[in-house]
Amino acid sequence: MIVPDTVFADWLENEFWIELEPVGRPDEEYPLEPEEAARRVLEEARYVYSAQVFGFAFRYVPLDLAREIEEQFELTPVAELPWGHPGIRVRSSRQDDGRLWARVRFTLREHEWRRLEAWSGSRIPVATGRGEASLLGGWTAKREAIEDGIKHAIREYARARVYNKPREIRGRVALYDQPRVIQRSGNYEARVRVRLDIDAIEPYAVY
Repeated sequence: MIVPDTVFADWLENEFWIELEPVGRPDEEYPLEPEEAARRVLEEARYVYSAQVFGFAFRYVPLDLAREIEEQFELTPVAELPWGHPGIRVRSSRQDDGRLWARVRFTLREHEWRRLEAWSGSRIPVATGRGEASLLGGWTAKREAIEDGIKHAIREYARARVYNKPREIRGRVALYDQPRVIQRSGNYEARVRVRLDIDAIEPYAVY
């Protein structure tokens, strides 16, 4: 990012990458046409900036083998920046190592700035997580890895603060900054930092 160590400014800027010769589903376009590569870069930027400004509502049910409870995680966007948002612009691009790299700036309008600013402050803690998703899932698997990282961040934050495993955790979460996504051992691996606003931690009933 251009803004040093903070996302709270009148603009955000990050570099995004898309594989030009993706390895994934059999129906994956190969190689990508320039127009499709550009569309994917902008779509990824729109997703990340939406997740920073508006965030998600989440519901997390931890795995509990003793109670035969399967892990559940629901992540729902609070709102999203529309496709073609006038504030999202590519400032520069390059091709390197089979990828299209684009530096994308998002200039926030006043109401977007206020939403982003609402996530600041010491009362909203920061948590970190790491997520994975198979490369065979196609280019959208990168998003799945980010969302797996968000789940991991919520789980680890709660684990360090709640003595007894809860039945359910609900709240809101937003990306603090751009996730770092790499390819490793056939997976996308995402490292994320998030802001957490937990509404409720529901315990199991005790009889």
